Amino acid sequence: SKGISLRGPAHSFLGNVYYDGKPVCDDKWDLLDAQVVCHQLGLGPAIAATTDSFFGIPEDEFGFDNVECIGSESALLNCEHSTTPNCDMGEAAGVICSRVDIRQGEVFLDNLPVCSTFWDEKHAKVACRQMGYSNGVVSNGVVARERSSSVNYHQQTFDCSGLEQNLLGCPMVNSSNCTGQQVNVLCTGPVSVKLIGGENSASGNVYFMNGPVCDDNWDIEDGDVVCRNLGFESAIEVTKGSFFGPVYRDFTTNHVQCSGYEDTFEVCSKRDKKGTFCSKMEAAGVFCNVTKANGHHINKRQDQEAAGSTVNIGQQVMGALGSCNEDSGGGGEDGELEDAAEGAAEDALIAARRSKRNSESGCSDAHGAILDSVLNLWTNQYAASQEERETLKKEVMASGKEVTSNIMNQALSALSQSGTDFNKAIVDI
Repeated sequence: SKGISLRGPAHSFLGNVYYDGKPVCDDKWDLLDAQVVCHQLGLGPAIAATTDSFFGIPEDEFGFDNVECIGSESALLNCEHSTTPNCDMGEAAGVICSRVDIRQGEVFLDNLPVCSTFWDEKHAKVACRQMGYSNGVVSNGVVARERSSSVNYHQQTFDCSGLEQNLLGCPMVNSSNCTGQQVNVLCTGPVSVKLIGGENSASGNVYFMNGPVCDDNWDIEDGDVVCRNLGFESAIEVTKGSFFGPVYRDFTTNHVQCSGYEDTFEVCSKRDKKGTFCSKMEAAGVFCNVTKANGHHINKRQDQEAAGSTVNIGQQVMGALGSCNEDSGGGGEDGELEDAAEGAAEDALIAARRSKRNSESGCSDAHGAILDSVLNLWTNQYAASQEERETLKKEVMASGKEVTSNIMNQALSALSQSGTDFNKAIVDI
């Protein structure tokens, strides 16, 4: 087959990468390369770049090696690469792409248009929030496709509350009876602030220009401006001391002094990055007021404390993947193997047990690889140096407050909806 494709699980958004029917080698393979692949396939942003033939041993000779993209190329062929690979069968490159992409306001899921039936302002706000805007409406834009028999709409759509950080955080519902057109959203109010670490988009540590805000002089007036800037009514409460988790990116501002009436956070008086010297435990945060008129509960500090007391990122990932030693039959390892090998020679039973142990070991290795890749992606958002990233990985793996991010939620959604049975698929990896 010509062009770019993915092979592995029976899903369109993850697998080993093939170009013109030949696998791509994983030498120098990273997230920028994966981003180009996902874009070329019409999918959303890259979530993970996998190596070591993660989605199975390829059956063909390699075509590309040493791929080095800057991330903005329109096709993998435009990236620097070698066509004389020196790789073995365990070195295939792969990707996990976000299932959601938004192009000129049009919403796609798995590269299929999403039907506008059931969509309202709540859904549009989530889609626009995902793209960095505070508000959005469903639009009959000029690029919207009218419903016709020739349009192949996705069989599912999103059932959003309006508070999710991104569309993949919304529950999925069936939309096979499409009576509308393709979803088109019109977004307004570009924002340079966002909240990270809260239970939803209405709470979290405050980030400005992709870096945390220090909590010196942080007060309710500052929180009011942030919340209104994000499309909420006002602030309920502001927090200090990195309430929503430690931060590892460089602080971008400090000593914020808003009057409370500013339209955007940018116009508030504050120090620039050069005058900011704060520790990872000094991030400013806020709980925004979500009115009951919109059908949502008001966020409270105690809700966050209860929700984040025992869950951590490592537990989320491993919970999504399932256990390596679960037995579908419920009889336990020895009972299941004894039944299968009843009457067999002792050496055959020993061999069966050894095979199962090897499978579980391989499964654990696969889980560890996913966990490590997701944690690397997550920590790269927050830490500048490798030493800081390793420290952050240790902290988020430990018991404590729940720390989440858009990439984290997308990664878990992609993995949980992939339907991949890691307990069985590991034999082929």
